Amino acid sequence: YANWIRKVWIVTSGQVPPWLATDNPRLQVISQAEIFADPSLLPVFNSNAIESQLHHIPGLAEHFLYLNDDFFFGRPVRPELFFHGNGMPKLMTSLTAIDLDLDTEARNGAVLAARRGQEWLEAEFGRTVSHRVRHVPHAHRRSALAAFESAAAEEFTRLAGSKFRHRDDLSVPSELGHYYGYATQNAVTGSLEYRYISLDSPLAREHLAALLTSRFADCFCVNDVGGETPVPDHELIDFFESYFPVPSEFEGGRS
Repeated sequence: YANWIRKVWIVTSGQVPPWLATDNPRLQVISQAEIFADPSLLPVFNSNAIESQLHHIPGLAEHFLYLNDDFFFGRPVRPELFFHGNGMPKLMTSLTAIDLDLDTEARNGAVLAARRGQEWLEAEFGRTVSHRVRHVPHAHRRSALAAFESAAAEEFTRLAGSKFRHRDDLSVPSELGHYYGYATQNAVTGSLEYRYISLDSPLAREHLAALLTSRFADCFCVNDVGGETPVPDHELIDFFESYFPVPSEFEGGRS
């Protein structure tokens, strides 16, 4: 659904799925050790730390998309969905507001990172962002993230050394990097059709069925949040095999 993408990079801590067609020249598995500015900080088990180093990938294009492992393209998409013709990335804001309750109760890492990012922007630019960024493919310019790292070197160094998720983490390419780009005239707002599905939601099956029937979403996220009543694995397998019946060029055989 996005065959215009030049190359796909898969960042892991060394794992390679047995079905992956690693001989495909458009695909490369890359170790975290190859992208960390300071490899001595490894191992880390914090996605916020790992994704803060993604713009260090050797050979990464100036204009790139970052996808989490639970993101999917739902129908054919074009580069213009994510970038303007002049190369400006599009920032997809969410309807979900950044939580402003007193910071005394337990909250997940994504919510806390959004708060920390809001505080950082207020301190640096004197402006307040009110809403989260959608959980969709993230469009970035490599040079803009490098400039962000130069401007916030202390924060990036601290984040890279955060081995496990911490309440003071920032979320760089998934959240704060977009708003930093907007504040420095390196991003603009955009929109697309998407669906976020939490597998513990009572509406999860309904949402999966709607996606399969109408194919209305440019992209979608299927998030396993570890709830008490997730959709069973066999139902998910049926959904994905129906939605994507033909293996991609990056699959050497399904297992």
